[in-house]
Amino acid sequence: MQSHEIEHYLAELGAALQSQGITKPVRLLLIGGAYMMHKDIADCRILLPQTHIRTRKQAQRVLDRYILPDAQQEEAETIEYSLNVLFGSESEGEP
Repeated sequence: MQSHEIEHYLAELGAALQSQGITKPVRLLLIGGAYMMHKDIADCRILLPQTHIRTRKQAQRVLDRYILPDAQQEEAETIEYSLNVLFGSESEGEP
C-alpha cells in the first residue's frame, strides 16, 4: 500500500466517523498496513452505540473495507475474539 492510499483510507474513515456524529478524537495504531483501534474492547463497547454498527455482519463489512485481507488473516484470532465479545459468537447467529 502506498502512502497516498493510506491517506485516502484514513480520510474515508474520518468522514465515516464524522457522519456518525463522532466528534471526539479516535486514536488509531498503524501496524504493517493494518488499522487497529488503540483502545480496548471496553472502549469499543462505548463507541459502537454511537455508530450504525449493530451486528457482527456490519462490523465485518467495516473490517473488509478498512483492513487489508492479509492483515485480517494475520490477526484472525484477535479479530474473531473481539467480534465474539462485542457481538456474540458466529454460532449464536445474528439477532
